[in-house]
Amino acid sequence: MTRITMRVGLLAAICVLSATAIAYPCSLCSSNLQSQTIRQDAAQAKLVLFGTLTKADLRTNTTTFKIHTRIKSDPFLKKNQEVIELPRYVPIADPARPPQFLIFCDVYRGKLDPYRGTPVQSSDIVEYVNGALQREKQKPADRLLYFFQYLDHPDPQIANDAFLEFAKAADSDIGLVAPKLSAAKLREWVKDP
Repeated sequence: MTRITMRVGLLAAICVLSATAIAYPCSLCSSNLQSQTIRQDAAQAKLVLFGTLTKADLRTNTTTFKIHTRIKSDPFLKKNQEVIELPRYVPIADPARPPQFLIFCDVYRGKLDPYRGTPVQSSDIVEYVNGALQREKQKPADRLLYFFQYLDHPDPQIANDAFLEFAKAADSDIGLVAPKLSAAKLREWVKDP
């Protein structure tokens, strides 16, 4: 059974069972509920950047990050600044194919403070995070409609984060959104070997 199938099967069970259950958060999920979702971290961060790691220096314990997209910016970052230095060494296995990352930063004592780096497989993360931030003030059940469409995304980081949104949701919110979810898609996921 694939990880996506297991995740989707659990979601289908949640949707069916949540019509009568009222527990906080998802009473059936054993995910790492202590983790922040990308949406939660992005809402709190001063800067959210998508780009690639271009140079890692073990001697100085730094890694150069080339910015491709500013999902959320701050005046601290200059308008034409294309590169930042991360105060951590992150090894780059194949310099010809530098890893793509989503970086969350604060500004502390006049310095950039990157506090979360998430490796991703595609630039689809930019659309995903922008959409999540646009829905930040919506009711939780309404937000879940957005995350539902990403549960089977080919980038595991996006799919896992969308699932974490469901895992952290109250059963009552899942019950509210369940009738709006595609039954055909749920059946397809449950039948997927």
